[in-house]
Amino acid sequence: MIENKYNEEEHILYVTITGEVQLQDMLDALGFIISSPELPRNLKILENATNAKIVFKVEDLELIVEKLNECLLDFDSIQHAVIHSQPIGSAFVIIITKMIHHSGYVLKDFSTETAAKSWLKNHY
Repeated sequence: MIENKYNEEEHILYVTITGEVQLQDMLDALGFIISSPELPRNLKILENATNAKIVFKVEDLELIVEKLNECLLDFDSIQHAVIHSQPIGSAFVIIITKMIHHSGYVLKDFSTETAAKSWLKNHY
């Protein structure tokens, strides 16, 4: 399950992912971002996936990157902090980072919300 909540005071989109995460869940989450014109054009995302179990495969990352590239068309920049508790999530962040060639998208993996939030607030 994926829940999204935009905090206007912090200017951060909080994404919470729990349970099993299928490829379609990831594509739907990116679809939400694309279909939300109220989000700022310089978007900051704090994604907490510490209670998620990734069940899609490394081969599926290509489709995720395609949808992410579509998403990037509507934004000047996206700063994306992800909190993982499983090594596979961290590995997927590394792979996606190597697959994305858009200067306006920065994806970084964290182990704590405090570190992720600090990076989001101080990065741009």
